[in-house]
Amino acid sequence: MKKLLNGSALLPVLSFALAMLIGGLLIAFSDAKVLALRSEPWEMIKAGAATAWNAYVALFEGAFYAQLRRKLLAALVIKDRSILTRGAK
Repeated sequence: MKKLLNGSALLPVLSFALAMLIGGLLIAFSDAKVLALRSEPWEMIKAGAATAWNAYVALFEGAFYAQLRRKLLAALVIKDRSILTRGAK
């Protein structure tokens, strides 16, 4: 924790957070449904946050969850539990 506050890990953490924020804003403001709500600022913020959240959830699921699901289904169909401990193909 001291290393984080000292600054050696602070820059990468802040860079990642800023990249996620800027990416979320780009995702939100590139959605036509969000832009259509310009006259209602609070609804626009809620819709933009939901759009960005859904995009990041889909990114995470595509990166990690899909491979895990494939392995679990293969283990159930083949009934071979050793599939779960093997490396990715």
